[in-house]
Amino acid sequence: MSLQFNLSNNSSMNFPLLVAHMAKASAIKMSTVTESIPLENRPPIKATIISLYALIFFFGISGNALVVRKSLK
Repeated sequence: MSLQFNLSNNSSMNFPLLVAHMAKASAIKMSTVTESIPLENRPPIKATIISLYALIFFFGISGNALVVRKSLK
């Protein structure tokens, strides 16, 4: 059983379809609100990325310094 609504312009709309459309629209709005901050801009993740880059930089400089030192002997 479906209910029919008469709108002002004499067209009818199926009630279950209206409810389903409203549910989809609200779900889309809710999901975009929680995902408004990009992953790389969140403080804990940003700190982790910076720490990893610093660690890679340190090991790169250290490794290159050892190669240069060994080649000078």
